[in-house]
Amino acid sequence: MRKILLTFCLSLIAAAPAFAADKQYTVHAPAANLKAGGQGSAALTIKPITGMHFNKEFPAKFTVEATAFVKSSKDALTAKAGDVKVTGNDGIVTIPLQALAAGAGPITVTGNFSICSAEQCYMLRGEKLTLQVAVK
Repeated sequence: MRKILLTFCLSLIAAAPAFAADKQYTVHAPAANLKAGGQGSAALTIKPITGMHFNKEFPAKFTVEATAFVKSSKDALTAKAGDVKVTGNDGIVTIPLQALAAGAGPITVTGNFSICSAEQCYMLRGEKLTLQVAVK
């Protein structure tokens, strides 16, 4: 009996990281269109699944990887600086962009943020999010 109980407990522990790694959110990010040499911004919305919300108390921080055709005009995007806002249950990241040259494709936005339910919060670190950008 103890062997069965031990096996059951170990299987729960092994399954826990898989549950935590499941996405508690989706991302909505309309493509950004810019003119070469110009500036603009894009909005990336983190939409938690039903019963969860973006944690406005967590010091969320996002960084944008530069590409050959676009980069962010800020090194870090934070709630403290006004780049991350909470509307309802969603977190909205406003990304200031500088168009460097003609090109198109995804840019990677890496985020540290938190999503909570009424019972538990998940601290998400190094989350890779994508945004499509076209520069003409």
